[in-house]
Formats: sequence, C-alpha cells, structure tokens
Amino acid sequence: MDPVVEARAAWRALAADHERFVLHFDVDVIDSVDFPLANFPHFNEGLPVGVAFDCLAEFCAAPPMAGLVVTEVNPDRDPDGAMVDALVGALVGALGRRVD
Repeated sequence: MDPVVEARAAWRALAADHERFVLHFDVDVIDSVDFPLANFPHFNEGLPVGVAFDCLAEFCAAPPMAGLVVTEVNPDRDPDGAMVDALVGALVGALGRRVD
C-alpha cells in the first residue's frame, strides 16, 4: 500500500460526494520515534515523517480542499524549534502546490 496513492484515493472519494472538504492534520499521525512533536507521543506507531508530509501535500493539492487545521503540536517537545520549522516548511510547501 502506498500512503500517497491512498491519500489521493481518499480525497477523490470525498470530492465525489462533496464540493469542498476541510483537512484535519493531526501531528500524532507521525511516528514519534521519527518526529516527536505530538502532544501525546506514539512510539513505533504511525507514519514516517516524510510519508506523512507527502500525504499532507497530496491532500493540500486537491482542488476541493477548502481549509486546513493542524493539531497536537507541542512546542515544549521541540526546544530548538527544528521540528516546528520542519512542520511549517512542509505546510508551506504543501499549500504552495495548490492550483485552483
């Protein structure tokens, strides 16, 4: 199973029945071993950070996406700000792919 292909199939299924959707991106979908930024860490569970960001980009590029909510970020787990910077970079990159 390719998570990006699954993300594409998911937004296309949403688009079949809905004109628009709002994406809820919960950071704890990412394996905390790889990217421990979530408020409630989950170790050895979830997606690798690169895969999660690729899926985020796929959803954000979907024409029917009308909004984005990002949750579960705990900056206390990121004393030097590197993970928040990476997340913001991924969000900017993902939203920059939008073509309407």
